[in-house]
Amino acid sequence: MMSVDEGGLEIPIERTFERGTKMYIAPEQTGWSDYSSKVDIFALGLIFAEMCVVMNDDEKEKVFDNYRLARPNTLLQHIPEAEKFVAWLTNPIDTERPDVDAVRYEDFLKSDQYKRDIKHMHKNRMARMRTLAMGIKYKNIKRQEAEMAA
Repeated sequence: MMSVDEGGLEIPIERTFERGTKMYIAPEQTGWSDYSSKVDIFALGLIFAEMCVVMNDDEKEKVFDNYRLARPNTLLQHIPEAEKFVAWLTNPIDTERPDVDAVRYEDFLKSDQYKRDIKHMHKNRMARMRTLAMGIKYKNIKRQEAEMAA
């Protein structure tokens, strides 16, 4: 039970187990341990990484699992400041993750380097999306050719 303010109102607090989009859950959400709003910070880090680099679902799963398990990731090595920022947000130890205010006032998000990184990310993201689209188009053409030949 949790007491709210001085009024003595008590409400039961129930923890969820593996709730939310599985790909974005923090390590502490995979068990029955308590967790805090830091799970949202972890998810924010994963989303930021996803915004930096286009990945298919298999790549995302591998990269995100690496973040959850504190394994090395080379995903953002070409953008060192973004890599450091994402590592900070996705620290597998929830008490070492920042809170919302710390993220909001983070110097990296206000820096000229961040602005350059965003432009670089956008350029790379667009190029990767074109490559993926061409691959899908090629597969569809090959499938149609196979169907016509059958």
